[in-house]
Amino acid sequence: MDSVNGASPTTGRSPGADDNGTGTVNLIEAFRALAKAGFAPKYPVEFHWYSGEEGGLLGSGDISSTYSDEGVQVKAMMQLDMTG
Repeated sequence: MDSVNGASPTTGRSPGADDNGTGTVNLIEAFRALAKAGFAPKYPVEFHWYSGEEGGLLGSGDISSTYSDEGVQVKAMMQLDMTG
């Protein structure tokens, strides 16, 4: 999702492939479990996927800056990356 091995794109290691793969699967599973349980949150719940981590937290930094600029209040945050 956020990295490709430019020197060897078809056979080389891609640092974001394993960490984002596991984080994405776990995030989807959390969403599935909450939906199946009929979870009805008091506050809005958002599920985010970010790209650009290896380039300097570009995706998450952008949303963080935007939320700060717009005064969005975040009640809690859970980060799932490299969970496998």
